[in-house]
Amino acid sequence: MYIDKEARIQQERELVKRWDWITEGIEEYDMKLNTSMILENSYDSMIAENQVNPGWLESTILNEDSEMLTEAPTISTSAGSNLIPKVLFPVIRRVYPSLIANKLVSVQPIQARTGVIYYMTYTYTNTKGGITAADEYSGVAQQGLPAYSTWYSSEKIGPYTGTITTTAGDSTIITATSAGTFLGLTAAPTLKRIELYNTNLGSAYSSMLMAPTCSGAYVWSTNAYNIVYDYAGALIRVRRCADSATPYFTSWKPGQSVVAYIVYNQEASTTIPEMEFSIGSDTVDTTERKLKIRWTKEAEQDMKAYHKIDVESELVKMASMEMNYEIDREIILFTGDQVVSDLSVLHDWTADSPNTGNNTSGNYLDRHRALTQKIYQVSAKIAQYNRLGPASWAVVSPQVAALLSMLPDFKGEIAGGTFAVFEAGQLGSGLKIFVDPNRYGTSANEILLGYKNSNTSYGAGVVYAPYTNWISGLVTDPDSFNSVRGFFTRYALKKVPRGQWYYGKVSLVNYGI
Repeated sequence: MYIDKEARIQQERELVKRWDWITEGIEEYDMKLNTSMILENSYDSMIAENQVNPGWLESTILNEDSEMLTEAPTISTSAGSNLIPKVLFPVIRRVYPSLIANKLVSVQPIQARTGVIYYMTYTYTNTKGGITAADEYSGVAQQGLPAYSTWYSSEKIGPYTGTITTTAGDSTIITATSAGTFLGLTAAPTLKRIELYNTNLGSAYSSMLMAPTCSGAYVWSTNAYNIVYDYAGALIRVRRCADSATPYFTSWKPGQSVVAYIVYNQEASTTIPEMEFSIGSDTVDTTERKLKIRWTKEAEQDMKAYHKIDVESELVKMASMEMNYEIDREIILFTGDQVVSDLSVLHDWTADSPNTGNNTSGNYLDRHRALTQKIYQVSAKIAQYNRLGPASWAVVSPQVAALLSMLPDFKGEIAGGTFAVFEAGQLGSGLKIFVDPNRYGTSANEILLGYKNSNTSYGAGVVYAPYTNWISGLVTDPDSFNSVRGFFTRYALKKVPRGQWYYGKVSLVNYGI
């Protein structure tokens, strides 16, 4: 069913207002909206599992006079355990906004177990010069895709390259093939001039339209040479005509390389170069995580009696946080797996030789700077590939973070004592550094770099699409009388087309512990 923009905005506002009693304090609107969507999906799952009565939320937190959200709900439901909404809603509110996915990748909540994610594409509409219709703007030569066109929106068409050759008689010719194929025209356009550049001599020549003096479809004449553009034959030719007495280009010789541009008149033209922006989509199926927690009745009774602690509530919180921490690591590992070899480099910390290494012999601080230079180089290469920007974040281990903290252009503090991935500071003018305290083994030696556009939820190469969180009812084991609850979450993780161009990697060796 199609929903227009105004109706969709109104639905989003109503959803945010509906959950404002618990999302109050989340300043970023997109984060507040996404959190509200997860809360709504989880609430729908509770109703489907008969854990709360339909309409429970409305009857509990809506004021009948103002129909405005007033306060957090009191738990009074006969269906299921009233611990579920009391614990799950605050857990979602606390954990979801702190997920590292919000910082590294695109976050797009979905409304069902099978959903749709979106991404942006930019394409060229017309064929012109080196660009073919439907080529993507993100294509670069390093990717094996069409190169960026400097002249796509210009009145120039080209460049066409050729070599000056001598044929029988008095003609000197440069031939540029496919010159007639541009903008999808079926007839020759109104041309202004042809521009020629001799790359051997570093000289240029621009010819204006004059009366034809040699055979050919379109002729620009000089004292002795003509530049001929043959639209039907798809040729650009530089030649001396039979009726010319003295060569004009006395220094232009056979074997020299020439670059040619056709300059056409865009005034009143119906074939203005065009680019198309579109939102692509892809269907995703959710994966799931399940975690079971178990405790004894004796432990529950003792904790309540001696410490006034609700063991069940604490264990459910821990289970929820554990699963979300695992999702953080999965997102980081999944993103790292997308890095292609062209954007992955090795950095040997102790390679000090000027000829074969980092040229840091005798100055150990320069080793830090050599690493930083390598990071900046990979970051810049990411921008060349994705055509949107350099790396905006890096995920490192505490050991690598300690190296970065020594750099003069690092701003922040490498703190510890947390289990979650945390933002430690910034390197240079815009590279945010995130530290994963549990980045062990081979991963501890890798600096994962990535780009995320801060102005749109679509500007990343990987999409995290959360669906719902859910807690099972309380179950008592008939053999041991232990209490058991299950925690369940569903989400999708997907790389969008060309998403691999958003990420890079620097692998360190011999850098210390």
